[in-house]
Amino acid sequence: MQAQTVDDLHNYYNRFADKYLIKHSENKCYYSIDGRGITTYASLSAKRGNRPECRIYWDEIEIFRNLLRHRNTEEQLKIFQRKGGRRFTKNERIQYGIHRAKLKGGQKYYGRKYKPLSGYKIALDPGHFAGDFETAKIEGKFIELAYVHKDTVRFYEANLTLTTARLLKDKLTRAGANVLITRPKAGVLVSGKTFKQWKQSDFPALFRKDIQEKRFTQVRAQKLKKFDARLHTLYLASPELALRADIINAYDPDLTIAIHYNADPDIKAIDQPSSHNYNMTFVAGAFMRHEMDEPEERLHFLRILLMQNFDKSVLASKYIIRQFEQKLKVNTIPKENHLGYLKNASIYVQHGVYARNLGLCRRLNSPLCFGETLVQNHRWESERLKVNRLDRPAKRVQEVAEAYYQGILQYFRELKRQKK
Repeated sequence: MQAQTVDDLHNYYNRFADKYLIKHSENKCYYSIDGRGITTYASLSAKRGNRPECRIYWDEIEIFRNLLRHRNTEEQLKIFQRKGGRRFTKNERIQYGIHRAKLKGGQKYYGRKYKPLSGYKIALDPGHFAGDFETAKIEGKFIELAYVHKDTVRFYEANLTLTTARLLKDKLTRAGANVLITRPKAGVLVSGKTFKQWKQSDFPALFRKDIQEKRFTQVRAQKLKKFDARLHTLYLASPELALRADIINAYDPDLTIAIHYNADPDIKAIDQPSSHNYNMTFVAGAFMRHEMDEPEERLHFLRILLMQNFDKSVLASKYIIRQFEQKLKVNTIPKENHLGYLKNASIYVQHGVYARNLGLCRRLNSPLCFGETLVQNHRWESERLKVNRLDRPAKRVQEVAEAYYQGILQYFRELKRQKK
C-alpha cells in the first residue's frame, strides 16, 4: 500500500475492514477509523462516550506493527489494554521499536543463490494432533464409512496432515527454504504432551478455576469430566492454536501454510459417502457477531488490519488453489455451493479463496494460506486416503504435497517479479 496522506490511510483501512474483516455490521461498534487513527472500544457505550480502549495514531502504526512482530500475545494484550487514547510516550516508542530476540526459530537463512527458495522461511502447521483413531474421535476429526463390501473404512485427518507436512518440508528444504513444522510428531500437542498427559497435568488447574468461578454446578462438572471430546473443545482447542501461533510468529516466516483436509459436513450416516469433492483455501478476516466482544479478539482485529498480509495471503492461496485443481484433478468449490459455513461464516474473496475468522488465521503475523484439500468422506477419496501411513505415504497424499509445493514456488516467483 502506497497511501501517504491521512485521507488515504483513512479511506484505505475503512474500505479494507468493510470489505473483508467485518462479516456482521454489529462489530462496527467496537472500532472507528478517522483522521486521528484507528481506535478500538470495549463496547458501544464506550464508543458513544469517547472512551477509547486502544488508539493507534497514524504515525504510530509502524511502532505497533513492530510490537506485534516481536512480543508474544500476552505482552501485546497488556500493552493494548493500557494504551487508551493517549499516544505512546518517547520511552515506549524506543522500547517497542527495538527488535527483540525471537521466542523460537532462527535468523533469516540465506542458502545457495541458485536454489529457488533460498533466503525464505516457511512455517507448516499440520492440522490437529491425533496419533491414533481413538484420539482422533476426541478431536472429532476422523472418517468412518461402512460401504465397501461391508468393510469399514477408518482413518483420521491428523495422520494425513502430518504426512503432507513432512513430504512438503523435504521438497521445500531441497529448494533452499528454511522450514518449521509446528507439530513434527504424531500424537502429541505442540507442547510435546499427549492428550492423556495434558489431561493429567494441565487440565485439573483449569477445571478448579472454573469451579471456583461457578461456571458449572458440581453435578454438571462431574458429568463434564467424563467426556474427553467436550474437554478438548472447552479447554484445549483454543490454547493449542494460540501456542501454535506464538511459535509461528516467533519464527517470523515469509509464509505460513496451514494444512488441512476437508469433509462434507452434510453427511451423517456411516453408510452414505459424499458425492461432493472440492478444494478451498482460507485467509484471515470475516469477524462474525460476538467475535469482537473480548479484548484479545479486538487485538487480533488490529493485527489483521495493520500487518498488511492480506494481499500476499490471497496471492499465495490463488497459486495453491490452481495447483490443487491441476495436480489433484478436483475442482475448486464454486461460489454458489451447499456449504453453510462459506455463506454464513466467510467472505468470498476470489475463486477458491475465502476470508474466515479461524483460530489460527487471526493470530498470525505472516502471510497465510489455510488449505482445505479434497473431501475425505467422498466415495473415491476415502479409498485413496485410507491407505496412508506416516512411513508409507499414500500416492494421493504425495500429490497433495506436490500441489502445495508448486503453488508455493509460483507465489515466491511472483513476489520476485513484482519487485523488479
